[in-house]
Amino acid sequence: MGFTKFLKPVILYLESQFPLGIIKIVKLGTSGFSEDQKILTLTEEQLDVLHSVFKHNDKKQKEDNEILASEQLNLLFPENVTVGERLYIGNSISIILSS
Repeated sequence: MGFTKFLKPVILYLESQFPLGIIKIVKLGTSGFSEDQKILTLTEEQLDVLHSVFKHNDKKQKEDNEILASEQLNLLFPENVTVGERLYIGNSISIILSS
């Protein structure tokens, strides 16, 4: 899977907080964080969990931005623009609780 657009916030946080030189993704084994050696090791399973959490967050942000745009445009052009409706994102509660 690697670091996709959904995991960009993780990379940006790591880059701003820790001067990492190497990020390893291992299929099996253990994860580790060595600040002095500048190495972060994640398992594929951990990467999958991070991906699920941030993918959910990305969907939520997109929905929030669309709603906000419709609300603001409705204020300017109430006769032309209707306010969008917030939708439930399936499995969202369990994803948040499992993280």
